[in-house]
Amino acid sequence: MNSRVPFTSKTNLAWLTLISTLTIVMLNPGFAWACPSCANLQDANRQAFVNSTVFLSLMPVGMIAVIVIWVWRKMRQAETPR
Repeated sequence: MNSRVPFTSKTNLAWLTLISTLTIVMLNPGFAWACPSCANLQDANRQAFVNSTVFLSLMPVGMIAVIVIWVWRKMRQAETPR
């Protein structure tokens, strides 16, 4: 006779917990509240949210551009005879 109790191992219990939590969250979208700046309908808050999104989207591109320009200048300086 098999006396094994289901979900006794830690791995099985972790998976059961994860699946249960995801199921509860997906079936009840009322748990997912938007952040105050996203849900607030005031124009100033919305504009601040858009501005910060644009800034954070362009910042990596700007950082890469600065590095490329710096490397290009260093290479140009190394090519010029002294």
